[in-house]
Amino acid sequence: MAEKRPRKNGQNLFKRKVQDYGVLDPSVPRDNIMETILHEYRKSDTELLRFTASDFEGKTYYHIRIYVRSQDFASKEEMWLPTKKGVAITLDEFPEFTKGLINLKEFIDENRKTDQTTG
Repeated sequence: MAEKRPRKNGQNLFKRKVQDYGVLDPSVPRDNIMETILHEYRKSDTELLRFTASDFEGKTYYHIRIYVRSQDFASKEEMWLPTKKGVAITLDEFPEFTKGLINLKEFIDENRKTDQTTG
């Protein structure tokens, strides 16, 4: 059974859940995780796609993850929170991941040419 912790007045439950389950988010202080935002762009007013690198217990992970806009109930401060929609890869997996991206780009380029000649 999960340990019950006393809740401080106005504490954001979602933010606590993020800390409890170890989801990486730069707005949540974590002593054993160092995260670097490499690139991000907004998909919409409420979503952004973020590319990050993080070190956890001596291993580096690279993430491509969707974040959603949220607001802390107590401070009304706006923040971006990670979702489960995304992927995390290690340096060992990166070459194979890159091959997949190259194949995807070639497929898109070929279809773009086909669409332009038939459209």
